[in-house]
Amino acid sequence: MDKKQLVIKIIALLANLFIFVSATFICINAPINGYRFGDIVVPGGDPSYFRYFTNLSNLYMGIVSFAISIYLIKNFKKDFYLPKWLRIVELSGVTSLMLTFFTVLLFLAPTHAMNGNNYFDMYLNDMFFFHFLNPLVAIFIFLVLVKGDKLNYKEALFGMIPMVLYAIFYTIFVLTGGDDFYGFTFGGKFYLLPIVIPVMLLVTYLISFLSSLLYNVIFKNKQEQN
Repeated sequence: MDKKQLVIKIIALLANLFIFVSATFICINAPINGYRFGDIVVPGGDPSYFRYFTNLSNLYMGIVSFAISIYLIKNFKKDFYLPKWLRIVELSGVTSLMLTFFTVLLFLAPTHAMNGNNYFDMYLNDMFFFHFLNPLVAIFIFLVLVKGDKLNYKEALFGMIPMVLYAIFYTIFVLTGGDDFYGFTFGGKFYLLPIVIPVMLLVTYLISFLSSLLYNVIFKNKQEQN
């Protein structure tokens, strides 16, 4: 293993550990000690913390990153590829975080601002990591730092699994009288759910597929250079 590969592995390990530590610390600290959302202070002991896809997906990606870190450490002196199953699991985590990234960037932050709030409230404190930094670090790891087999369009379907499970939970929750805390029904317009949910699933698949496709292109270019 040459010096360049060693440096890449060290960066990959540190990046994965960063996601694991940040996600784990925030998901333990925030529900216990409380957290801020813009000008709103949510006290500790809030049971609703883990109903949000953002928090669940970051915690999930933290666990995945820890698994990748263990694999990196065990194979640190080898030139290796992640096993296909772990690569697919990583894709599902990356897809979930990038879905959060784009949902906040293009929907939640703008609607928050239209209600007279600050657009950047969505990126303050803990949410800077969950809405911005962790997704970008995760996609960078997936595309550049860790080797894995190519993933085809069928395997990209597995990247949707966390979102599919959450969509089922969220739809049942809203239709049984729960709060539409993401605002996807635009103020109780439940007839929009048959439109909104399929659109979200389609966007999720596109993120998963395009992430896989982009990795395949990068992987091919690296092989040609070698």
